[in-house]
Amino acid sequence: MEDAARRNMRYMTATNDTTTWSWVSPTTPNQSTADATTTTAATTRPVASATRAVALKEINAGIVMIVLGVAITVGTFALHLPVFVVSWGPVVFGIRRVFRGMKLLAKA
Repeated sequence: MEDAARRNMRYMTATNDTTTWSWVSPTTPNQSTADATTTTAATTRPVASATRAVALKEINAGIVMIVLGVAITVGTFALHLPVFVVSWGPVVFGIRRVFRGMKLLAKA
């Protein structure tokens, strides 16, 4: 019974924004190290695709923030009022998210 429980263990892999659960089979004394390497490599693929999805979401959110900041600035300038808003916060935050997404994408 203990061996059956060990064969069906779950492990958790956490990235920055997501958590992925995967079923793995731990190495047994009869299993060669080549099989253990294959098992480990097979379990990292879902994590890589999850990391890629998170990276693309970060890049898209960053682009939206940049566009929003520029739109607010241009919109208030187009009103021809004596005072207009330079919305640099969303632009800086958006650039930061784009770079963070690119960094995550490079890791995936």
